[in-house]
Amino acid sequence: MPPVDFRLVPPPTAVDGYWPWRLTWSHSHASVIFDAATSTAQADVTMTYAVGPNAGNSLFDLRQTIDQAWLDGVAVVPASLVSHDIGAGAFSTVRILDTAQSEWP
Repeated sequence: MPPVDFRLVPPPTAVDGYWPWRLTWSHSHASVIFDAATSTAQADVTMTYAVGPNAGNSLFDLRQTIDQAWLDGVAVVPASLVSHDIGAGAFSTVRILDTAQSEWP
């Protein structure tokens, strides 16, 4: 992954005891299956991102139900991606990974 310039990325701000930071995406791949008969959809998404100059917890703007998750190829309990209200009005919940990550090598 090429170097990322984090000079303009704001530092993490504490949320419920976590230090979340915004992700800097490298790329992502997604497939979505829609079932019109049941009005449901299922998505499978893989993303690659850079960890900034501050260690902290990954923050995702994701409200859907998570059935399975992995971090660096290791299974993560979906409950470890907890919803948190960041107090910014309607739709102000984000998911924060409860495992902190350190700076990208």
